[in-house]
Amino acid sequence: MGYCREHLSKQRGFKKAGTVVLLVVGIFLALFGGFMMFAFSVVEHSPGLGGYIAVALVLVLPGVVCLWLSFRQMGKNRALANPENSRLVQSIRRQLPAEQAKLPLEQVFALVDRDLSGGEHFGNAILGTEWVLLADLAVRTENIRGIFMNIHGTRSAGVYISNYEVTVCNERRECASTVFLDSKKAEACLAALRALAPEAARGGNLELIQMMSMSDEALQTWNEKFMKK
Repeated sequence: MGYCREHLSKQRGFKKAGTVVLLVVGIFLALFGGFMMFAFSVVEHSPGLGGYIAVALVLVLPGVVCLWLSFRQMGKNRALANPENSRLVQSIRRQLPAEQAKLPLEQVFALVDRDLSGGEHFGNAILGTEWVLLADLAVRTENIRGIFMNIHGTRSAGVYISNYEVTVCNERRECASTVFLDSKKAEACLAALRALAPEAARGGNLELIQMMSMSDEALQTWNEKFMKK
């Protein structure tokens, strides 16, 4: 299986797993909350009855929202069953010359895989010479506009655990990320990306927010200046 096909399969798997989790949580909350409401409704004049019903509603409402989100995601998953509807395939075709963009999917994947075959692997990212493949997004190196790293931390059982999120954004401000637990691997990925696109914006969460909040006119001007460098 080629790199593009493998990434496409992984992203489908992640989306399906997320949909299943939403569905299960929604069913559990809705049924449990509904049962509580039914049980409390048959108990008349019980002290604190209103509070119990309120608790039941608090369970039912999120359950209904989870069910709605899961059914909505199911519709999206059915649409994504066709690879041509995926962000990965669309991002590749959009950046290819017109004659190559019309090629059958496997040939389109082969064009990118050929460049990535001698590239570097960093977690969920593969860096070639002309292409970067990250999660469900492929970006030509000439179209990389931003490379950012954010450090997140969680505390578990008194132990502070850091993770390092590396994000790449293209000229349309479409972004994809990969997460590392090892700071050295994250720094290596960051350095390799910056070597491929030395003119791209860099920084942390603040710089990423600034880039995403640019007006369309400012973004167009920035892209034009970028292409002249």
